Amino acid sequence: MAKLALQSSQKPRRDLVTIDHLRVLHCHLDHTNAFNISIFMIVCIAFWSCCRLCEPLIDTKPDPKVHVLPSTSIRHGVAVKGMKFVNFNAPHTKTKADGDTINLSDSTCNYSAFSAFEHHLTSNMDIPPDAPPLLFQDSGKVLVAYEAYMVY
Repeated sequence: MAKLALQSSQKPRRDLVTIDHLRVLHCHLDHTNAFNISIFMIVCIAFWSCCRLCEPLIDTKPDPKVHVLPSTSIRHGVAVKGMKFVNFNAPHTKTKADGDTINLSDSTCNYSAFSAFEHHLTSNMDIPPDAPPLLFQDSGKVLVAYEAYMVY
Protein backbone atom coordinates (compact mmCIF):
# COMPACT_ATOMS: atom_id res chain seq x y z
CA MET A 1 0.00 0.00 0.00
CA ALA A 2 1.46 3.35 -1.02
CA LYS A 3 1.73 6.17 1.49
CA LEU A 4 -0.92 8.85 1.01
CA ALA A 5 1.14 11.88 2.10
CA LEU A 6 3.26 13.67 -0.46
CA GLN A 7 6.98 13.07 -0.08
CA SER A 8 7.49 16.83 0.42
CA SER A 9 5.08 16.89 3.38
CA GLN A 10 6.59 13.95 5.27
CA LYS A 11 8.65 14.69 8.37
CA PRO A 12 11.09 12.52 10.31
CA ARG A 13 9.70 10.46 13.19
CA ARG A 14 9.72 12.18 16.56
CA ASP A 15 10.08 10.74 20.04
CA LEU A 16 6.88 9.52 21.66
CA VAL A 17 5.02 11.72 24.10
CA THR A 18 4.27 9.90 27.37
CA ILE A 19 2.16 10.53 30.44
CA ASP A 20 5.36 11.69 32.15
CA HIS A 21 5.42 14.61 29.71
CA LEU A 22 1.86 15.50 30.76
CA ARG A 23 2.86 15.25 34.41
CA VAL A 24 5.79 17.66 33.94
CA LEU A 25 3.69 20.10 31.91
CA HIS A 26 0.89 19.98 34.49
CA CYS A 27 3.34 20.79 37.31
CA HIS A 28 4.79 23.81 35.48
CA LEU A 29 1.56 25.51 34.40
CA ASP A 30 -0.54 28.01 36.35
CA HIS A 31 -3.99 26.41 36.43
CA THR A 32 -5.62 29.76 37.26
CA ASN A 33 -4.29 31.39 34.06
CA ALA A 34 -6.65 31.14 31.05
CA PHE A 35 -3.81 30.64 28.59
CA ASN A 36 -2.14 27.90 30.66
CA ILE A 37 -5.51 26.18 31.15
CA SER A 38 -6.04 26.28 27.41
CA ILE A 39 -2.56 24.89 26.68
CA PHE A 40 -3.12 21.96 29.01
CA MET A 41 -6.55 21.24 27.53
CA ILE A 42 -5.22 21.15 23.95
CA VAL A 43 -2.27 18.94 24.92
CA CYS A 44 -4.55 16.52 26.81
CA ILE A 45 -6.98 16.33 23.88
CA ALA A 46 -4.12 15.61 21.48
CA PHE A 47 -2.59 13.02 23.82
CA TRP A 48 -5.69 11.07 24.86
CA SER A 49 -7.61 11.41 21.59
CA CYS A 50 -4.58 10.51 19.47
CA CYS A 51 -4.86 13.56 17.26
CA ARG A 52 -2.29 16.07 16.09
CA LEU A 53 -1.98 19.30 18.07
CA CYS A 54 -2.97 21.35 15.05
CA GLU A 55 -6.36 19.63 14.65
CA PRO A 56 -8.08 21.31 17.62
CA LEU A 57 -6.35 24.66 16.94
CA ILE A 58 -7.40 27.44 14.58
CA ASP A 59 -4.55 28.87 12.54
CA THR A 60 -6.53 31.05 10.16
CA LYS A 61 -9.98 32.58 9.94
CA PRO A 62 -12.36 29.92 11.30
CA ASP A 63 -13.48 27.61 8.50
CA PRO A 64 -16.53 25.38 9.05
CA LYS A 65 -15.02 22.73 6.76
CA VAL A 66 -11.95 22.39 8.99
CA HIS A 67 -12.40 23.89 12.48
CA VAL A 68 -14.45 23.21 15.59
CA LEU A 69 -16.84 26.18 15.63
CA PRO A 70 -19.31 27.62 18.15
CA SER A 71 -22.12 25.78 16.39
CA THR A 72 -20.35 22.47 17.06
CA SER A 73 -22.47 20.28 19.25
CA ILE A 74 -20.56 19.38 22.41
CA ARG A 75 -22.18 16.33 23.94
CA HIS A 76 -21.78 15.52 27.64
CA GLY A 77 -22.80 12.22 29.11
CA VAL A 78 -22.21 9.36 31.50
CA ALA A 79 -21.23 5.95 30.16
CA VAL A 80 -21.22 2.51 31.73
CA LYS A 81 -20.09 2.40 35.37
CA GLY A 82 -20.54 6.16 35.73
CA MET A 83 -17.62 7.26 33.52
CA LYS A 84 -18.20 10.85 32.33
CA PHE A 85 -17.46 11.79 28.74
CA VAL A 86 -17.58 14.66 26.26
CA ASN A 87 -17.48 14.34 22.51
CA PHE A 88 -17.68 16.67 19.55
CA ASN A 89 -17.08 16.46 15.84
CA ALA A 90 -13.95 17.73 14.15
CA PRO A 91 -14.99 18.39 10.54
CA HIS A 92 -11.54 17.50 9.16
CA THR A 93 -8.53 15.54 10.46
CA LYS A 94 -5.24 14.41 8.95
CA THR A 95 -6.47 10.86 8.58
CA LYS A 96 -10.14 11.51 7.82
CA ALA A 97 -10.89 14.31 5.37
CA ASP A 98 -14.61 13.98 6.16
CA GLY A 99 -13.95 14.48 9.87
CA ASP A 100 -14.17 12.37 12.97
CA THR A 101 -15.55 12.47 16.48
CA ILE A 102 -13.19 13.58 19.24
CA ASN A 103 -14.02 11.53 22.36
CA LEU A 104 -12.87 12.66 25.79
CA SER A 105 -13.51 10.27 28.66
CA ASP A 106 -12.73 10.99 32.28
CA SER A 107 -9.69 8.88 33.15
CA THR A 108 -10.01 10.31 36.71
CA CYS A 109 -6.31 11.17 36.76
CA ASN A 110 -4.88 14.71 37.03
CA TYR A 111 -4.16 14.63 33.30
CA SER A 112 -7.64 13.68 32.10
CA ALA A 113 -8.67 15.30 28.80
CA PHE A 114 -12.25 15.42 30.12
CA SER A 115 -11.23 17.34 33.26
CA ALA A 116 -8.93 19.66 31.30
CA PHE A 117 -11.74 20.41 28.81
CA GLU A 118 -14.30 21.07 31.56
CA HIS A 119 -11.82 23.30 33.43
CA HIS A 120 -11.18 25.24 30.22
CA LEU A 121 -14.92 25.77 29.62
CA THR A 122 -15.58 26.98 33.17
CA SER A 123 -12.48 29.19 33.24
CA ASN A 124 -13.26 30.91 29.94
CA MET A 125 -16.96 31.57 30.40
CA ASP A 126 -16.68 35.14 29.10
CA ILE A 127 -15.76 34.05 25.58
CA PRO A 128 -18.54 35.28 23.25
CA PRO A 129 -20.97 32.57 22.14
CA ASP A 130 -19.98 33.11 18.50
CA ALA A 131 -16.30 32.29 19.24
CA PRO A 132 -14.90 28.78 18.70
CA PRO A 133 -14.96 26.76 21.96
CA LEU A 134 -11.23 25.99 22.00
CA LEU A 135 -10.12 29.62 22.30
CA PHE A 136 -9.20 31.36 25.53
CA GLN A 137 -9.62 34.84 26.97
CA ASP A 138 -6.77 36.96 28.27
CA SER A 139 -7.22 40.47 29.69
CA GLY A 140 -10.72 40.68 28.26
CA LYS A 141 -9.55 39.87 24.72
CA VAL A 142 -10.39 36.59 23.00
CA LEU A 143 -7.24 35.24 21.40
CA VAL A 144 -6.83 32.88 18.48
CA ALA A 145 -5.29 29.87 20.10
CA TYR A 146 -2.90 28.76 17.34
CA GLU A 147 -0.98 32.04 17.21
CA ALA A 148 -0.56 32.15 21.00
CA TYR A 149 0.51 28.48 21.26
CA MET A 150 3.13 28.81 18.56
CA VAL A 151 4.67 31.79 20.37
CA TYR A 152 4.60 29.94 23.70
